[in-house]
Amino acid sequence: MTDPGRMRERVRFERRGDIENDGHGTVIGDFEPMFGSVAAKITPRLGGETVISSRLQGVQPFTVTVRSSSDTRCVDATCRCVNERTGAIYDIRAISNPDQKNKFLDMLVEAKQDSGG
Repeated sequence: MTDPGRMRERVRFERRGDIENDGHGTVIGDFEPMFGSVAAKITPRLGGETVISSRLQGVQPFTVTVRSSSDTRCVDATCRCVNERTGAIYDIRAISNPDQKNKFLDMLVEAKQDSGG
């Protein structure tokens, strides 16, 4: 169970806006904030064959834990997470509801290579 006192980071979630770019139907857009920032706990993933393999490839997985709310339940794997303190950008890979009571959401994320995380 997550202790809310350990949620010391502030993150925002962003979704890509739709902009038709090339006239051929390719849809590209900038990322835009979905809602205000929320408190989060960001924990590096350790151990496990898949995690070790990812780190060998230069990809660092993390778990981002946030309080479940009507806003955070709208986040999905097409969104990204930004740590407002460090500027690190994380691609969201999977989201789970670990206690099955909608108190917290755990998000498996990967730090983007070009971000500060």
